[in-house]
Amino acid sequence: MHLKINKFEKFAKSNGYKNGYALIKALGCRASAYTRLKEGGRINPDLVAEIYNRFGDEAMFEVINFKEEK
Repeated sequence: MHLKINKFEKFAKSNGYKNGYALIKALGCRASAYTRLKEGGRINPDLVAEIYNRFGDEAMFEVINFKEEK
């Protein structure tokens, strides 16, 4: 699973956050985690759950790529 960075940035702004970094902090992550995600790192299942719990399944599927690369 990976974060769709561009969609996450747009989602953050449309929900009143300055940018994706501000949203990731509100979700309980550090800047280093967001940097890693922007570089293509895998998203932590706990963060997936936090996005789901705060924003619902529609938002979760909008900003997270669940397809595994082979």
